[in-house]
Amino acid sequence: MVGTVEWISSQRLFALCVGTTHKLGIEVDHCINGVWSSINASKSSVEKLKLLFEVVHDLSAITKITDLMAAIERRVSKFLSCDRVTLFMVDHISHDMWTRFGGHDTRISIDIGLAGWVARNGLPMYIDDATTDSRFDSKVDSVTGYRTNNVLVIPLSNQHKRICGVLECVNKTRLDIDKKTNREITISSTFTTEDKVMALLLASQLGIV
Repeated sequence: MVGTVEWISSQRLFALCVGTTHKLGIEVDHCINGVWSSINASKSSVEKLKLLFEVVHDLSAITKITDLMAAIERRVSKFLSCDRVTLFMVDHISHDMWTRFGGHDTRISIDIGLAGWVARNGLPMYIDDATTDSRFDSKVDSVTGYRTNNVLVIPLSNQHKRICGVLECVNKTRLDIDKKTNREITISSTFTTEDKVMALLLASQLGIV
């Protein structure tokens, strides 16, 4: 599938660490080992792991579902440094997903879009250019004028290993220095291998928050 990197679900993260492979364009076990090597060597990566567990701990204290959803979106957006994060809750009875948009509940079919594909298949996906993927639903971009570039989509599973939600992270950003003004600015970027592994770790915990 053009421009798409699809990888194993969060339930299999530990299997990946002991040698399971799946194609990302590179072998997943090599990818995982590389990330953990960098974590061992990088103070910033260790700090990111600590932040991950702090995020999960803080979220566990929130009891109202809509407040929890909003908090997850804010914290994940900051944690992964991306422009937008949407949490979809999966309703298997009505075969759709619901989220909060503009202060109102919005339902979409589980058969539509990247989030729907992840909800149906239980696999994460990463796409460098969403517009090149046939599964991407461009209706929201068309209505709002927003431009979706890269997308990281993660399934959330409950304690029974059933998909209960989907986390859609859109448009990775990073800080840079403007050469003209010498001021710090936010520019477009791409999700790193470390981002993807951290997202899997976070998803494995969010499903049981």
